[in-house]
Order: sequence, then C-alpha cells, then structure tokens
Amino acid sequence: MFFATGQPGWMRGGWGGVMPPAPAPEQELAALKQQADYFGHALEEIRGRIQELEAKPADK
Repeated sequence: MFFATGQPGWMRGGWGGVMPPAPAPEQELAALKQQADYFGHALEEIRGRIQELEAKPADK
C-alpha cells in the first residue's frame, strides 16, 4: 500500500532506523559454538531417524 511517501511500507524505513551494535567477538564466538553444538545434536538425531527408517522393510 502506498501513502504520502509514494513507497510501500517496507521501503519507508519505519523500523526505527537504528541498528543494534555488533556483539563483541567473545560473545559472537560463544553464540556460534552454541549454535554448532545445537545443530550437531540435531543432525545426529536426523541421521539416527534416517537409519531407523532405512532398516525397516518398505511397506507397499
């Protein structure tokens, strides 16, 4: 939808215009390690489920 600006809402910059500060390198490293750990466990669970499904005979 267009208003007086002639721009759609996503182009008007109504989100405040202030970017949050970048995290300190130590904080970013800790967050990345936490994400890697989380996704590593999730991947293990996915692979386990794949193995379970492959081990079962296919029902047709």
